[in-house]
Amino acid sequence: MLSPAYPRPGATLAHVLERLTGLAQEARNLISGVDAIRRRDAYLTWAETAETQLRNLFDTPDVWMSLLTDRYWHIRGMDADTARPAPLVGMGPNIK
Repeated sequence: MLSPAYPRPGATLAHVLERLTGLAQEARNLISGVDAIRRRDAYLTWAETAETQLRNLFDTPDVWMSLLTDRYWHIRGMDADTARPAPLVGMGPNIK
């Protein structure tokens, strides 16, 4: 279970909402029609960028640590020989 998430001092709720909305849109855009390896790289770049932004927005480590799931580490270890990589990467960030 995640801890309550509190914005860092000085972070307005409007700014936090704007960044969360932007990160969610960027995550949804990742699954556009490219091959699995490029999708992997795009997902990892998104996760690393999102982690940095969430660290700057929230005091609660659970917020950014929730990005570093088993799926993240599995995707990170993928290569061209990984069996059925597209479904794994395509199901990466499940953000609505």
